[in-house]
Parts: sequence; structure tokens; C-alpha cells
Amino acid sequence: MPSWLAVAKNEYRLMLSGKVTRRLRKPLPILLVSAVITMAAVLITASHSLSLELRLKESLESMLALPLKLDPFILLLITDTSFVWRMGSLAGVFAFLIPIFAAIGRQLEEAEVVSKDVVLSSPLKPVHVLIGEFMVNLLMLPVILLLSTLFFIPLALIFYLSLQTIVLIFATLILASLTGIWIAVIVSTYLFTREYRSKAKSALKALLGVLGVAMGIGILVLSMSTTPSSFWFLPPVWVANTIHFAVTQSNVAVVKINFAYFFIPLQPDGWTSFTLLAVLFTLSFLLGAACSSKIKFTSVFEGREETSIIKGENLFYKAFRKALPYPLNIMVVSQLKEFTRRTDNIARFVSVIMLPLVILLMSRMMRSDVTSGGDSLLVLSSLSSFYFVLVGVMLPMMVIPYVFIDSKDLLWTIKKTPKGIRLMIYSMVIETLFLSVPLSAVLALLFHLSIGSIGGNPALLLAVMFFMVLVSTAITTGVYASRPVFKEKGFGHFVNFVITLIVTGIIVSAMLILLVTPWVLNLIVAAPLLQAASWLPQPTSIVISQTLTYLITNVSPSNITLQMAGAAVSIILGTISIRVSIRRGIRKLESYEG
Repeated sequence: MPSWLAVAKNEYRLMLSGKVTRRLRKPLPILLVSAVITMAAVLITASHSLSLELRLKESLESMLALPLKLDPFILLLITDTSFVWRMGSLAGVFAFLIPIFAAIGRQLEEAEVVSKDVVLSSPLKPVHVLIGEFMVNLLMLPVILLLSTLFFIPLALIFYLSLQTIVLIFATLILASLTGIWIAVIVSTYLFTREYRSKAKSALKALLGVLGVAMGIGILVLSMSTTPSSFWFLPPVWVANTIHFAVTQSNVAVVKINFAYFFIPLQPDGWTSFTLLAVLFTLSFLLGAACSSKIKFTSVFEGREETSIIKGENLFYKAFRKALPYPLNIMVVSQLKEFTRRTDNIARFVSVIMLPLVILLMSRMMRSDVTSGGDSLLVLSSLSSFYFVLVGVMLPMMVIPYVFIDSKDLLWTIKKTPKGIRLMIYSMVIETLFLSVPLSAVLALLFHLSIGSIGGNPALLLAVMFFMVLVSTAITTGVYASRPVFKEKGFGHFVNFVITLIVTGIIVSAMLILLVTPWVLNLIVAAPLLQAASWLPQPTSIVISQTLTYLITNVSPSNITLQMAGAAVSIILGTISIRVSIRRGIRKLESYEG
């Protein structure tokens, strides 16, 4: 058996090592390929039978809506194709970026639990590992095609998709996916061999994870807008341009705004984009061949490699030991060292900063739409509030669970020490607050920049964020102490997260609405007026909607008593929840027998 095939089989076996997935090892590839072929047939059949019928129906509805809509006949000849480009962008993001994140993430996960002595001392050559990893990651290809075709269902209902169109779309997605998989294998293999060489490379590895998440979310959100020519160099844009050409047989995107049609040429055009994908595919494999000689699995480390926490102590840890009483300082410093030792913990923790950036991009796109009114405002405020609470809950969730993961034996040792569980609970709270409070201040500032004037006073926003982090830290600590989860992939993490999110949201909701976004009360009152304004002729509808939106967000309710009462209720409930959560957590963990 070739060495690369042995590596691929072993990786495939490890990937499907669960009790349920173990039975799917043989039929899974056949099932996935069959599902892709079936989906392609469904798209072609639906397009041939429904596309013309739905176009005629939409045109007739526009005729009945006269004189509010003046283009029923034009609708048959000119169709808004900008959403074809958007769907193509989403498919491009899935095809190119998801393989990179999945392959690198799986490699980093295995690097933490598998001794690298076995790999580094094995007779395998780097090219065997690269090809084997690439072959096993091909399993993601049909999965990506299935997910991407979901975005093409609306296209099949409007445009006539021929067999040649489906073939070109699938060829484009396959090129992007293969390129992403190969790049991911090269980068993950390089990181695997360099993981413990220096702190600088560990920091770069964490930065790579954060930048990867930022790039993925940024492109995903930007793809919701019309064709941005400034991003012509991105592979997902090439995928979108090729798919637009395959579906519409045109290199010009048609954008309809109100009653006007705008024609935007694609940059680059469809065939040029497909050629660029093919060139990138070829260059990535040439890069892999060149890098295979640079990656070495032998003589990387002198002697036997051992995993150890940070040796010595700098001023940071010494200051902690002096600031906290004994023996609490020992527990806090130990937990901080254990958390910062793993670079994936740091990358995961810092990646929370992406959520307010999503809100920033969404708000910019909504404000650029001249027809946006109460609906967009309500959506923006709802999503902002949800993400605001989500950030406050996720920060502690990025720290506290990892105190318990693979630490069951350590828990028994702590239980035998005097007041060991009490010290452990308090140290978890202190460690989490120390890591979360500075980042929460940055997140609050980003949220204020994202939602602008509708976010109210930035000082109040910062105070609410600090209060929410404090409450969610105590609740998360209590929940995990009551329901400890010792496995990294345990379903209990999701249950604990949902419990913390619901309880924290209930406690903080009154303070968040009354202090940060009090204008939401105006929106409830003005909703009928905004609905009525949308039925007026243009441009009167736009002017009235924008005026009402300005009044809603800038004329806040002046009931100070109601605001203070809501804040007081949240503070009282938060104080009670902090006290109850910590006490319950100590009691439950002390009585835990596993």
C-alpha cells in the first residue's frame, strides 16, 4: 500500500471514529456523491418547469399593482441579477474558505491531543503526509457542493439553468474547493511541525486564526451588497462572477433600485474569473511541491518533546501573586498559565471581536440603502442587542469550560485540599474577569462605532457591558460547577451555554433597552406610521420614512424614572444571581462524585 494512501485511510478512520459515524465509513462517500448528483438533477428539473411560469406570474402581479409599479412589461425583458452575484459570493465563501478553516482547525485540534513524537520519528516523507491529508479532506468536497447548491435554489426558480450551466457552476466550485483544501493542508502541516518552536510562532498561529475568521465573516457580509469592484482580487469574487455569467450569459449585473435599473460590469468578467481560479489552482499545487522539501519531520526537536506550561514567571504573574491573598493567588496564576499555554484558547477568545464587526458592516449597508426605514432599523437594533448579549455571554464561555476539560483527575486532588473547591470557584471568577473586562471595553467601543447615534451614551454602553460580563461570569461559573463537562466535544457545553444565555438575557434586557436603546419604545409607537408611509408614491415615501426614522432614533423618551427603575431591577436581579450562582456552584461541586 502506498504511504500516502495509508495516511489517508488512517486520517479517514480517525475522522469517523464515533459510535455512529463508524458505521458510515464505507457508504458515506457514495451517499455524498449520489446526493450531489440528485441535487443537480433537481435544480435542472425545477428550473425547466417553474422558471418561466414564475416570471410570468410576477409580471402579471406587477400589472395588477399599477400605477404603483410601472414596469410590468420591462420585468419580462430585464431582471435584477444582482442577487445571482450575491448567491455566487456565498457559494464562493463556502467553497474556498470553509475547507481552509476546517482543515487547519482539525489539524490544530489533533496537535493538542496526539503526541508528535510518533509523527516526527516516523519514516514518512512530507509529500506522503501532504497527499494523504489532501485525499482525506476531499470528503469535504461533496459536502461543500451540497451546501452551495442550496443558494442556487432561488436561481433555479427564476432563471433557466441548462446542463451546461450546472456543469460550469460545479466546475467553478470544485476548483475553488480543491484550491482551498490544498492551501489548508500546506499551512496546517507547516504549523504542526512549528508549533512548539517559539512563542513568536505561537502568537502568529493565534493571529492567523483571528485573521481567518475576520476574512471569512467580512467576505460573507460584503457579499450581501452589490458587486464591489474593489474586491476583484478575492477568489470568492471570481466564483461569483463565473456563476453570474453561467446563469445569465452576461458579464453585466443588473441592479434594480425602486423603479430604476443600473448596469454594473463584472470585474473581472466570467471567463477571466474562471481562468484566474484555474491559475490559482495550479499555483497552489506548485507551491505545495516547493514547500514539501522545506517541511521536515525529523531533527526538528532535540531529545524528547514534552508539553509543559510556561517556565519561569514574568512581572505579570508576580504582580498577581502579590495582589491576591494566599492561597488564592496560587490557584489563579496556575489557571492563567494553563489557559495562555494553549494558543488555540487565545485565538478562540479574541475571535469574539468579530461579532461587533459584523454589526458594523451590516449597519453600513443598511444606511447606504436610501429606502431603508423602520424595518431596517428594527432589524439592526434587534441583531445589535442579540449580539451584544451574546458577546457578554461568550467571553466567560471561552475561559471557564477549559478549566474543567481533561481535568477530572485534578478535580479530585483539589477536593481533598482544605477549601479547595471554594478557592477553585473564586479563582475561576477572578481569572475570567481579568481576561474578559479589558476585551469587553474594546467590544463596547466597537459596538458604539457600529450602531452610531442609535446606541446612546457610550459611557452607559460600557457600564452595561461590564455589568453583563460580571453577571454572565458568575452564572457560567455556577452552571459549570453544577454541571461539569470534562470533554471538549461534550453536548453539555451547548446546554450550559443556552442556560447562561437565557438567564443573562433576562437579567440584562431591561437595562439594555432602557439605557442603551430607549428609542425602541418610540419605534413601537411609530410602527403604523412607517407602514403607512411605505404605501405612498415615490419620492414622498422615502422622505417621510427617513424623517420618521430620524425622529425615532434622536428623540428618546424622557421618562428618567422608568429608566432608573429598570436599571435598578437589573442590578438587583444581577446581584442575587451572582450570589446564588457562586454559592450553588460551590455546594454542587463539593458534592460532585462523578
